[in-house]
Amino acid sequence: QVLISEVFKYLDAVSVGKIDIASTQHQHRDLLLSSLVWCKESIEAFEHCAQSLKYTFNRGMPHVRCIRISRNAGMEQARYVGLFDNVGPAYSAVCNWESISFAHCSIQDCHLASLAECTAGRLLQLNLSVCPLVTDEGVITIAEKSPKLAKLDLSITDKYLITDMSILEGVAVHCHNLLHLNFSHCYNITNSGVKALARGCGSLRPLDLTFCLKISDIALAALAAGKGAKALRELSVSDCTKVTSAGLVALGGGCSGLTRIILNYCRRITDVGIISLSNGCPNMK
Repeated sequence: QVLISEVFKYLDAVSVGKIDIASTQHQHRDLLLSSLVWCKESIEAFEHCAQSLKYTFNRGMPHVRCIRISRNAGMEQARYVGLFDNVGPAYSAVCNWESISFAHCSIQDCHLASLAECTAGRLLQLNLSVCPLVTDEGVITIAEKSPKLAKLDLSITDKYLITDMSILEGVAVHCHNLLHLNFSHCYNITNSGVKALARGCGSLRPLDLTFCLKISDIALAALAAGKGAKALRELSVSDCTKVTSAGLVALGGGCSGLTRIILNYCRRITDVGIISLSNGCPNMK
């Protein structure tokens, strides 16, 4: 094991991931998996084997900062049961995870609660894109325990399970250091939620509100008047059909640092709005 552990120190995340796959059928599987403790800062685990996932999360890996779970289309929901059984507050002393991606996984709120406990405020980036079982409860729990969170992706979760509550009781209250936020295709994000973001998250640079069908010019005016108006660099309101030129006029008056805005299928935009935005945002590409 000493020799294998020494070899693992020089492997990148992709190579470690390949070993993770191979080890599930290997006669020395436990030896190989235990050596993951000494891998580099990133590790890519695969959903192909529940035991492998549990092993990855339930072992102390003090060197690991970044974990990415790659989805296997055949993964059954039952295989997530017990995934974080041994992960909690007691694990925080040897857990240095800062960036985690569960994109396309059937992660639930209970998993996020365990994750919040073991990361103990260290978490900087979390990707929950296309995680259909995550709700406001899970997001609020993560937000409460992760004040340093800088990047959060909630795009294309269940259309209706992520609502303004994720903002009003979650990120806007606890995550004042957020730089990147993606709520794309979260149908129940409304003007009230965006207003809270404008008040509580003053460092947002890219903000994705694509297909947030309930937002309107009121939300854009709130962003333009918020404490992070000058910090905002990129904004997507594609398919937000209630947005009109009045919203762009507001952005042009307050968000002078904007360099990119995406307005696909915003059919109520006219030349007046575009000209106002262009005049107010000289760095617009």
